Amino acid sequence: TRVDHQNMLRMVGANVRGAVTIEFGKPDMMRSSLPAHPEIGLEMPMRIYVWERADGRTVVSYHRPAAVFAAYGNPELTAMGNMMDGMFEQIVGDATR
Repeated sequence: TRVDHQNMLRMVGANVRGAVTIEFGKPDMMRSSLPAHPEIGLEMPMRIYVWERADGRTVVSYHRPAAVFAAYGNPELTAMGNMMDGMFEQIVGDATR
């Protein structure tokens, strides 16, 4: 899913630089984790925020999954977050080359 913040804010008269949130997830990962740990529903799908600074440079921001899931105090979720950190690094690395 893509949320275009720039477009939404233009509709109310605000002039902002590019700003988009991209939501994504792996359905098979959600299928196995969400039923066992429904408390993480707020965190899934995961999000990456891409925005343009005043100097025109693009910034890619996200919360590291390991830190997000560690907050729940469940070793299974922490392990999943650690694995997902590598996925995020790959996605952001590929997107910013």
